[in-house]
Amino acid sequence: MMRFMIMIFLALFFTVQLSAIEEIDRIDSIVSDIEKLRKEYKIKLAEEREKNSTLVNRIHELQVEITSLKIQIKKLKKAKKPKKKVHSKRKHKKQSLYHFKASAFHLSKNANIYADKSTNRVIEKWEKGTSFTSNLKSDKRIKITGYFVNKVWKKADKNMWVNLIDVESKKRQR
Repeated sequence: MMRFMIMIFLALFFTVQLSAIEEIDRIDSIVSDIEKLRKEYKIKLAEEREKNSTLVNRIHELQVEITSLKIQIKKLKKAKKPKKKVHSKRKHKKQSLYHFKASAFHLSKNANIYADKSTNRVIEKWEKGTSFTSNLKSDKRIKITGYFVNKVWKKADKNMWVNLIDVESKKRQR
């Protein structure tokens, strides 16, 4: 009986030993996996820091470019203001020219077409309703930059002006 007890004890002892060895192997495997994950994490962290540094540098470059573009826009706006109002002197008479966004117009009545903004030389006579485009006007006249023939726009090939009082803005039909 004693032998039997010793055998059970030894069997139990070896079983516990095997179980402990398996547990140690399992813990070693977990530690190994953790070390591997830590190495991968450090590599990824270094890569992300480098990407972040690159992005921060790019953001700085773009901010400098934006500042430069804002300065250019201000300069262009300042340069555009003097261009909007052009003064011409003729026999001590000051007449201003105003540039605006090109638009379509039509004659509100039969009208004379003049060779210049200030001359009285009539070069043509147009009928009421004739459509034309412009982007420049003086105090009293508007320049004809193009006109419509059979609903087809044609660029004006000579200097043509019409009195502002003979003109209406063409409303867009929708």
